[in-house]
Amino acid sequence: TNRFKLKLGCWTTIDCNGKTVIIAFSLVPAGEPKDAFVWAFKMFRKHLGAPTVKFTDGDPGMAGAIQIVFGGDGTTHLLCLYHIFTSLFKHMRKLFGSDKAAWHAFVDMFWRIAKRSDLLSCADFEAEFADLTALARATTCCDEKTRELAFEWLAALGERREQWAARFTWKHLTLDVHSTQRAE
Repeated sequence: TNRFKLKLGCWTTIDCNGKTVIIAFSLVPAGEPKDAFVWAFKMFRKHLGAPTVKFTDGDPGMAGAIQIVFGGDGTTHLLCLYHIFTSLFKHMRKLFGSDKAAWHAFVDMFWRIAKRSDLLSCADFEAEFADLTALARATTCCDEKTRELAFEWLAALGERREQWAARFTWKHLTLDVHSTQRAE
């Protein structure tokens, strides 16, 4: 698909034996414009109906298209933990410089927050995420602009908690899927 500057999208499900089944493909322009996703999602809905849960990498165009096409159909849009972690690395790692111990503590805390699935812990999310943010703020590496952008990204991640933190997503039938790994 690179020769034609297209991105391949796979629609998958899990069968009764726990195996991945590819049910549809789409090719969209590499810039991932929302209009291309709207068309692909409309074709999917026309032929297969609305999915119950849709995992994505968080692309804003795709998120907008999901809302347009499936917004009234009860489709839940969840975020892929693999892609969240790659973005976490991209945005936050530089703040820790050569302090590997602090970086590992930050990553461990992130995964504890992401994977904690106890419904009663929903009320604890704010405090836990504030502790994660404080751990990153304690670093002294990087210029102010880099730090500002990193903390803007982290705050936005916290605001989207219901799309990725297990304590909020457990209520959706995902068959223990937390990422787009079955489609990639």
